[in-house]
Amino acid sequence: MTCQSVPEIVRIVLAAGAPFVLMSHINQDPLEQLFGHCRYKGGSNNNPNVAEASHAINSIRTVSTQAVSSARGNTAPCEHTLDTAPVPKRKKC
Repeated sequence: MTCQSVPEIVRIVLAAGAPFVLMSHINQDPLEQLFGHCRYKGGSNNNPNVAEASHAINSIRTVSTQAVSSARGNTAPCEHTLDTAPVPKRKKC
């Protein structure tokens, strides 16, 4: 999936007028940060169930702690806003 999606993302971004594409921005670090905050909220519980994970995520959203980077994490804080515009659909052949 990655071998097909990354070249397509690069084509779309370059066609939109960007002079270059920073591949470091195409990663899953924000998702790993969220999971790191959930693990931190869970304390010593390494295997939370669905209710505990949901509660941790809601707590993070409520308190807005996802803006605070973890001192022990291995990811850099994400300072980008998410684009919620729908992705154009492919034409059927």
